[in-house]
Amino acid sequence: MKILVMGTGAVGSLYGGKLACAVAQAQGLPLKESRADEHIEGSQTPAMSAFPTSMAHDLARSKRLEYDALNGAVVRFGERLGIPVPLNRTFYGLLARLDPASHPSSSA
Repeated sequence: MKILVMGTGAVGSLYGGKLACAVAQAQGLPLKESRADEHIEGSQTPAMSAFPTSMAHDLARSKRLEYDALNGAVVRFGERLGIPVPLNRTFYGLLARLDPASHPSSSA
């Protein structure tokens, strides 16, 4: 999970990804923590780091953000399973505030 919108860089993204992996594993999904490492490593290459995420594109176009399906799902499942996911919860709250759809005057 790469959070370019927030500009947290690889450390925050890697930690958030590892928390998401822990939630998936607690649900019996065979997701390896090394997958988060691989994803972050691959996204930090010069060729890939030049590309904005889909959420960054949506934000630039004042369109609804997909944070609820991404971080929201991790937060909800984490709560249900008793797994603390503080970084994902923080991302969720910050992205909710940035979401053009959450502002009444917005035309999302």
